[in-house]
Amino acid sequence: MNLRLLVAVVLAAGLSDPAVRAQEASPGILAKIAATAEARYLDPAMRKAFEDSQVASYRFLLAYAPDGIPSESLQRVKAGIEARFPDDYWVQQRLVENAVDSYRFIDTFHPAEMPAADLAEVKARLLKRYGDDYSIQRTLLQSQVESYMIVRAYALTGVPADAVAAIREKLTAKYPHDYSTQRTVLEREVKTYLDRQQR
Repeated sequence: MNLRLLVAVVLAAGLSDPAVRAQEASPGILAKIAATAEARYLDPAMRKAFEDSQVASYRFLLAYAPDGIPSESLQRVKAGIEARFPDDYWVQQRLVENAVDSYRFIDTFHPAEMPAADLAEVKARLLKRYGDDYSIQRTLLQSQVESYMIVRAYALTGVPADAVAAIREKLTAKYPHDYSTQRTVLEREVKTYLDRQQR
């Protein structure tokens, strides 16, 4: 088999592969990308670079099937991001990858400083409120854990330990498992306590 025939056979086999065909951008998608490029850039070189990056990201998104996240969750993430940025596949790719990374982080995040039951409650509350927005959940989860550690270990010169404990107990009852709010209010109430002592 000569080289030209061999190349032709390899190309034909690749194009017949459904996975490869699925990654090809349709004429409608290409026209959409070209129209966006023309509207954004006057320079032909910039338009070409934009189109190439958009097509590459479009193909990436079609083929993207990462481990560590259920396919149903991934599809919801993709759909939500596509609805927000329908004309920018490059942005979609970055946000989807960030969401997947955040999902994996949340799933494997088990800090020793927080009891498992408290952590599970915080995660459940964030999931209920923010749904498939795993990036914001990751940020808030880290903030909650940091606040939990600060609230539990809180001590300040000039404030009796029993006074801090009383404030902490009140806030735990009023804002259960919301450690960021507990921290904010605790610091405010301690400041109020010190101001009263100085009068």
